[in-house]
Amino acid sequence: DKVTSLDTSLCTSLTIDPYAFYRCTALKSVNLSKCTSVGYYAFYKTGITKVTWPTDKMTTIPVSCFSGCTSLKTFNSDTEGVCYLMGITSVGEYAFVNCTGITKVTWPTDKMTTIPDSCFYNCKSLTTFNSETMGVCDLTGIASVGDSAFFCCTGISGSVNLSQCTSIGNDAFKGCTGITSVTFPTEKGYTIGDSAFYGCTGIKGSVDLSQCTSVEIFAFYGCTGITGSVDLSKCTSVGNFAFEGCTNLIPTISTQTTTETTTKTTTVGNDAFKDCQYVIIQANSEEDLVNYCKRITNEFGSDLLGLYDVKKVGVLGDTPSGIVVDPATLVKDDTSATYYLTAANSTYTKDGYKT
Repeated sequence: DKVTSLDTSLCTSLTIDPYAFYRCTALKSVNLSKCTSVGYYAFYKTGITKVTWPTDKMTTIPVSCFSGCTSLKTFNSDTEGVCYLMGITSVGEYAFVNCTGITKVTWPTDKMTTIPDSCFYNCKSLTTFNSETMGVCDLTGIASVGDSAFFCCTGISGSVNLSQCTSIGNDAFKGCTGITSVTFPTEKGYTIGDSAFYGCTGIKGSVDLSQCTSVEIFAFYGCTGITGSVDLSKCTSVGNFAFEGCTNLIPTISTQTTTETTTKTTTVGNDAFKDCQYVIIQANSEEDLVNYCKRITNEFGSDLLGLYDVKKVGVLGDTPSGIVVDPATLVKDDTSATYYLTAANSTYTKDGYKT
């Protein structure tokens, strides 16, 4: 704990082994200009405030290299708070965990298309990612966001752009209460992991999940600000409690076999849509709807018919505006119908027959 600075500028070359300065809390300043290799956990929980990293000699930041460096405010930049990663081609998992002094990250999406697991975990001061607008996290060019990558990054207070992402990991943005909107891909499929946006109460308005193929457990749990219709007709699986607490949300799922516009939602987890305004189920017939709901209940414990009242509201593909349509006004022999489930007492028993 007596080492306060490290300057390699007078060396011809230097290799730093794994754990070399592990928990050296007195270490404040690091110049690695002549360093050719740094091992994992090399600066774990040190007191460093600024790092100069030679990208001409080292392009990889190893696992947990700066994890727990709560005083780190500058990486390859003259501006305090900036982590400038241009020239880096690989960043290890947990690299900047709890680096609460970092406010802005510049990330080379032409060289790295994955944000690794827990990379910026609990970086609560991080407000800006690849953007000149404070609060914006622009992940354009990123194909995968790892587990807990931005866990509790509460400083992100604007939009998150995931328009080119195909995989959003578990807990990826969990607890990011400042996020106000999220842009998802609209032209290709993608998956959303467990608790990915758990408790993101700042997200307001609608979200476009029309290309999403899987929403895992607790994915949007407690996101009370999400409103309107959300199209899950291409989603094969909706996990337990995925949208619980989204009181102003109207999800759409399908009993249909896979077509160009729909995919059969084969898994609906327990309380997946609990507290939602109502649920739209695309079905060929009332019998099809009842049998589907019975199977979901038997296999996954998600009692859709027990929670909601089934009413016929229009032809397949219609999205109701919230106005209850009297089934008597619809064509009796229409075999291609949309049904929706309202938060009223069920008109069906557990056996699927009308009471």
